[in-house]
Amino acid sequence: MVGFTIKELKKHLEKQFAEGMSWKNYGDWEIDHIIPLSAHNFSDVNHIDFKRAWSLDNLQPMWKIENLQKSNKLEQSFQPSLAI
Repeated sequence: MVGFTIKELKKHLEKQFAEGMSWKNYGDWEIDHIIPLSAHNFSDVNHIDFKRAWSLDNLQPMWKIENLQKSNKLEQSFQPSLAI
């Protein structure tokens, strides 16, 4: 459905771990959507924006406090797919 395995997700996130991050302290950090889910325009798992929202390129580890502060703010411009 999302196009990657748990093993691939873990490897992707581990490459981006900040100092002090580990699987043992997951919860102190979270998986962040670089482009927030709220910025995407999808209604089902087959929609292109669902795939974009959940692609590895849109996921990163982030300290929980930073993720809470970021909330659903966009740090870059983004054009969701248009509903037709």
